[in-house]
Amino acid sequence: MKKILQTLLLLLGLCLPFVGVNARADETAQHLQVIVQHQFENQSGSEMVTGSDIPLSLYEITADYGQKDPEKAQAFLEGFSQMSPLEVKEYLAKEQVPKLETVLTDQNGKAHFDIQGNNTAYLIVQDTPVKGQTIVPLAFSLPLLAVDGTLKNMIELYTKPVELTTCPYFYKYGVSGKEQKPLASAEFVIYKEVEAEKQYLTMDGKTFSTSVDPLGDPKIKKYTSDENGLVLCDTVLDQGKYFFSEVKAPSGYSISAEAKQVAFEVLETGKVSLQGVMLAELVGGMVPSSFTEAPKVLNYAQVTEKEDDPANGSSESSKDQGGTLGGSNDQTGGDLGSKPSTGKHNGFLAQLGEKKNMVSMLGIVMLIIATFILLKQRKGSKDNE
Repeated sequence: MKKILQTLLLLLGLCLPFVGVNARADETAQHLQVIVQHQFENQSGSEMVTGSDIPLSLYEITADYGQKDPEKAQAFLEGFSQMSPLEVKEYLAKEQVPKLETVLTDQNGKAHFDIQGNNTAYLIVQDTPVKGQTIVPLAFSLPLLAVDGTLKNMIELYTKPVELTTCPYFYKYGVSGKEQKPLASAEFVIYKEVEAEKQYLTMDGKTFSTSVDPLGDPKIKKYTSDENGLVLCDTVLDQGKYFFSEVKAPSGYSISAEAKQVAFEVLETGKVSLQGVMLAELVGGMVPSSFTEAPKVLNYAQVTEKEDDPANGSSESSKDQGGTLGGSNDQTGGDLGSKPSTGKHNGFLAQLGEKKNMVSMLGIVMLIIATFILLKQRKGSKDNE
């Protein structure tokens, strides 16, 4: 009889921890209504207006979220606000994240989602841009607690719209020995060939004109590489073939043949292909951090006897052009990292591991006691023999 009782105690001790986990899951299970308010800038840019009939999609990202400890889980959710739409799209496809539903915003610009879960995580995105705009992704997890510690039954999130634009760009790099680095202050013009004659884009960004000295001609539009080497044309061009041409190199560098004729094409779809690479759309006016294939155009350091002379500014000038390609990507992350305008995104993350389950602890204690009794009985049996 004692052995049967001990066996039952042992089994009960083994089962209680799992009962405790289920009890805790039931305790924090939450039904939540999520209201997403969509708004965007009007054409004048003077105010925000509500956007109706905008498709917003809800994805469940629990699989990745649940594999992380509380601190990393929070960083995982916050990281989506730093991602470009292209990065989010690639993530969803790569991880095969399930889409739960797509909802159109109503006439008041609101989309309603009903969700339920515990220790689950969700992502709301705009799958397809509308009128050249999309939203910064919204990520959150359950349970969500009110100030008094009770479960929330409704939250309201506000979208942050970002503009998507298509234009030609590339990165300007300098080569000195085995080293490559971004070059600032290189100047370029854009031209097209009309009946074997070069015509240059003018300052109005619309018309083209011939010129015998495009660098010195004040009516010809110039484009200058920034500290990351980025050369960006923010002008919307008609369908056709064009060329960037470098007209002034940074101090200490010479203009390469490649830099004098950087070909690009504006396609019928509006997309831009530069040197055989299909360029990603700009997000909020910046190159998305996920796009790592942007072409590089090289210049080569001039090798002269004066280059190493401290009195000559060439070497120091080329050193000052330092930077990394990643700097451009950091700018993109900073712009998209802003949270929704209401600030409600903060505090939406699940509070993991904050409650101890007494039922589970009791099961462990009973398991230890049962094991101790069983071992003591076996030892007594051996002593009697």
